[in-house]
Amino acid sequence: MLGFLSSMVFFAIESAGNLVDVQRGTQQASVLVPQLDIQGPVFANLHIQLATVLFFSLNCHHLYIRGFFQSFELIPVYQYPKFSEHFQTMINQVIHMSGGIFAVSLQLTAPIVLAIFMVDVVMGVMNRIAPMVQVYFLAMPFKAVVGIIMFIVSFGYILKYMASLFGDMLRE
Repeated sequence: MLGFLSSMVFFAIESAGNLVDVQRGTQQASVLVPQLDIQGPVFANLHIQLATVLFFSLNCHHLYIRGFFQSFELIPVYQYPKFSEHFQTMINQVIHMSGGIFAVSLQLTAPIVLAIFMVDVVMGVMNRIAPMVQVYFLAMPFKAVVGIIMFIVSFGYILKYMASLFGDMLRE
């Protein structure tokens, strides 16, 4: 349960990368994600790589390992856990954290998604003004470039937010 709840932060960060790739139109381009041993979109892989580097550079792994060993003090290996006391609290915590995955991914990529949405709006207006222009094919490279530029511009915000996510994960 401890590992599942801790991985929720990484799932949220990965879904943020997936959200950016869907908005950019590059969902089909996939690369190997070595941490998860799966194929994933480019920005999802980049977000997972950033999260992993940040997790280790903030020494969160030491706190996680300490919490893992302290969990054996709370629930000893030789004893059947008593879930009746705090079972409802634990279930509420799991529901709250899993429900926050989409909200966290949207907050993490809000500047990028909004900029790409603005490109879509401009291209839609352009399509109404000049219907003969192939806006769909013109929009693809613009959305890709705007997504990359906005990622670079909001890189500091993304790293700060990821660090606060890891702090929240360790507190919870």
